[in-house]
Amino acid sequence: MIQEVLNGRAVSFTIRNKIADVFPELPLGVNERLTLCVHLRGNQLATVISPCAPTLDSDEKVKERFCSDLNNALASIPRDDKVIFLGDFNTQTDDHEIWSGTIDKNGMGKANANTILLLTKCAQTSLIMRNTIFCQKKRLKITWRHPRLEHWHPLDYIIV
Repeated sequence: MIQEVLNGRAVSFTIRNKIADVFPELPLGVNERLTLCVHLRGNQLATVISPCAPTLDSDEKVKERFCSDLNNALASIPRDDKVIFLGDFNTQTDDHEIWSGTIDKNGMGKANANTILLLTKCAQTSLIMRNTIFCQKKRLKITWRHPRLEHWHPLDYIIV
């Protein structure tokens, strides 16, 4: 397992040894918030990006660094590669009509600054938030509970 830790938060991939043995290379930690993994299957390449986005109350410099590192990571991926985001974006989705083609009608929550950043990046790179496509019960969509308000929110997304 490759892991980088930031204030108790971690970005990691856990890979079975049997699977890791066939990888041409192990996951690469870009920084404490981004991890990349390239997997070969035949002639196809897929780059899995596991982000841990800064929270809304994070310092602006931390947010800017995350955006810059994410842009650099995306720019380093060959056009023929499949791109998969699996991770904690600290965001919620809401208006599927405005973001048609990026999210579907089954998103939930109210948009925040991280939402706009993420959806803009998805639109620019033709990526779709896949877990907003499926109609699920609310309890199956939520991944985090606000400690003070005790509201549940979906923060983790699968984007391809």
